[in-house]
Formats: sequence, structure tokens, C-alpha cells
Amino acid sequence: MRYDSLTLLGRPIVDKPNIVLLSVGVNDTTALTPRQRWRERLVAVADAFHAAGIGIVAVSRLPPMHLFSALPQPLRAFLGMRARILDQDLQRLAVRHRCLEYLDYRFEPRPEYLAEDGYHPSAAGCAVWGQGLAAGIRERLNPVSPDRVVRAN
Repeated sequence: MRYDSLTLLGRPIVDKPNIVLLSVGVNDTTALTPRQRWRERLVAVADAFHAAGIGIVAVSRLPPMHLFSALPQPLRAFLGMRARILDQDLQRLAVRHRCLEYLDYRFEPRPEYLAEDGYHPSAAGCAVWGQGLAAGIRERLNPVSPDRVVRAN
């Protein structure tokens, strides 16, 4: 997470959305940002959005960096392990901070979902990832109560 996230939040939010989606962690994984600093920055960003009147600050799970074909081994394995550790931190933060919602959408980087660089998502990958996250957000905004579940006979 970059400091500019917090700087941008110092500006007034004119149109307040119901939800903000954060995709975090890849740059911090590759930069080896200390975990404590990463957690503190993430909480500061989430708290700032919450204080600005944003009801839900959703965070997407970190991608499976151990599958990023552009990264050579053993770097790929190392960064994959580091991403899983940060993702576990992210899940714990979401449990402790009521302003954070963890979206457990598992985006598998199939070849067609990766850009030519083998690192960033392609247009198709962004579409699939976005649809999965949108489904998770809809579920959070409109949860189905157990008494409304229709069971097939």
C-alpha cells in the first residue's frame, strides 16, 4: 500500500458510495513491506473511508502469486508464500475491524486471464475477477436470510 492512498483520502469525498473496494497487497508483497506497517496502513485507509461515511470497505484476497508465470522460481514460491501470509493478516484484520469486509474470491490466473507480461491481469482476467468480487459485494449488501432460502424437493 502506498502512502498516496492516505494523501488522497485527505481530500473530501463528494459522492459517497455505499461501498469501497480495495485491492491491496501485491506491491507490498514484492516490496517486502514489513507486515506491521502494512497492517497499520491498511487500517488507516479503512478507518479514513469509514470516517468519511463509507459504510463498507471491502478488501479482495491477495492473488496466488505462486502461480504468476512471469516470476522465476524460487522467487515465485517465495512471493507466493509472502502473499499468503499477508492474506492471512488481511483476514484477521477484517475479523477485528468492523469497517473491513474480506472478499474471499479465488482468482486463478489461467493463461487467458494474464496479460502478455504474465504478471498483470488481462481484460478477460479483470472481467472475471470483477464479476466474482461483484457477486461477493452483492451478497454482503443483500444477504439472504435462512427463512428466504428455497429448497428444491
